[in-house]
Amino acid sequence: MFVKELHLKGNFMGNKTLHYSCALPTKNISPKTVDEILNMSFGYVIKNLADITSTGAYLYCDALSKYLDAESIMRQSSLNNVNLSDYNTLVVDDIVHISGYYNTLSKYYDVLTKNKNLKVVPMSFGIWHDYELTERDVLILKMMSERAEIGCRNELIADILNKKGIKNIRVIGCPSMFYHMDRNFKITNKNELRKVNFNAYVSPVKFGKATTKFMDYVLREASRYDSVFTLQENVISELFDYLPISDSWFVKMPKYKDKYFQYLKRCGKYFYNVHDWIHGLSDCDFSLARKLHGSIAAILAGVPTFCVAADKLRVAGTYEFYKIPFINYYDFDHDKPIEHYYELADYTEFNKNYATKFDTFVDFCHKNGVALKIDNSKVKKYD
Repeated sequence: MFVKELHLKGNFMGNKTLHYSCALPTKNISPKTVDEILNMSFGYVIKNLADITSTGAYLYCDALSKYLDAESIMRQSSLNNVNLSDYNTLVVDDIVHISGYYNTLSKYYDVLTKNKNLKVVPMSFGIWHDYELTERDVLILKMMSERAEIGCRNELIADILNKKGIKNIRVIGCPSMFYHMDRNFKITNKNELRKVNFNAYVSPVKFGKATTKFMDYVLREASRYDSVFTLQENVISELFDYLPISDSWFVKMPKYKDKYFQYLKRCGKYFYNVHDWIHGLSDCDFSLARKLHGSIAAILAGVPTFCVAADKLRVAGTYEFYKIPFINYYDFDHDKPIEHYYELADYTEFNKNYATKFDTFVDFCHKNGVALKIDNSKVKKYD
């Protein structure tokens, strides 16, 4: 049966929505290479770059801010200071990867208890791969599910909630994948392989054997093609230990990492707003990524991307949901040339399924009273 075009712009029947966001707005800072940052003053970096924790979070939250027809507040503002009785719906995006050290569920117990008519709608609920939901976690999630659906990141997360007796759930993926708000979005034919985007988490704390092997692979394959290496974490903590002396930098880099440091000085780049990030990758012919939102940014740029999943629950499960080509990191063959993974970046199934995923997300918002700012010409449903 043909479903009529959705008219979702504006609030539903006077519904008033508040978006409680886990990330600050992206900054109006142009892309910076690692070499440019090393030549900046310490004062500039502290003032402008030090508070940026993850551009992946920016992509996720920017997407929601772009198309939710809602007022927004940041997590730096306490919900205790907001008159929640003024709202029908509270959209929350800070429970995407709850864990033992990052559990943001607890605060919603008081919110739900004190505001009996408020729907709390989680976007892309996720669990860290080794975290076990506590009884209190389950209680809060059940309270949420009594008023609205819980939007889960993937089928694996939904299965965990089902087994805990939480039933009013729906798999919606990560809303950042719908950044363009176009159900007809596709990855088109591949170009000749000339420029490659690489992406990985290279924090010194987690620079273990897997990262070392992957960076060795990057250095080997990048020597054969033009390349950019997209960096996403805090510039101070991700790559280097910085010591400010007067107005200069000392870079402390273990000797075994020096070859990676020299490569990143040439090719490493930080993007500080989503538009620049997507535009900055659009001239690449292929992306090989080990980070979820690094993968999504490249896909949104129209670049065929092959993903190396660091964990099964949060990352691989999301790739499976969208039919994004990927391999688990322990199956990645470092002896294969990059052309091998380029050939594996087949987006036939992704393209076939994207419109359905998009429709599911729009319907989830509609059914749960989450108003969208949307171009109706791009949400027309079909059989």
